[in-house]
Amino acid sequence: MPTKSIKAKNYVKKKINFLLKNLDFIFEYFFIGFIIGNIFGSFLVFFRPWFIWDGLLMICLILILESGNYLFFKISKKQKKFHSYLSIRTGLLIGFFIDAYKVGS
Repeated sequence: MPTKSIKAKNYVKKKINFLLKNLDFIFEYFFIGFIIGNIFGSFLVFFRPWFIWDGLLMICLILILESGNYLFFKISKKQKKFHSYLSIRTGLLIGFFIDAYKVGS
């Protein structure tokens, strides 16, 4: 019967093996999300006729991302799909964050 330390060691090994196998895809999807997040500020002008305030557009995007998170984590317990979604989402949010600093300066 394995002890807690053996289970923890096996868990860490499993996670490290997953990262070693998929690190290039994780960075690729992160970079795609980051580029989309940075380019978003350039195309914000085209969305202004539909939204009164830019903050309303950002609130809508965050609601879409959060509903995607809810669906992802609800489904991921049953199926191991959509792992690229997390990398794209992280890159997208960091891209928005950096773009906000560019606009503010």
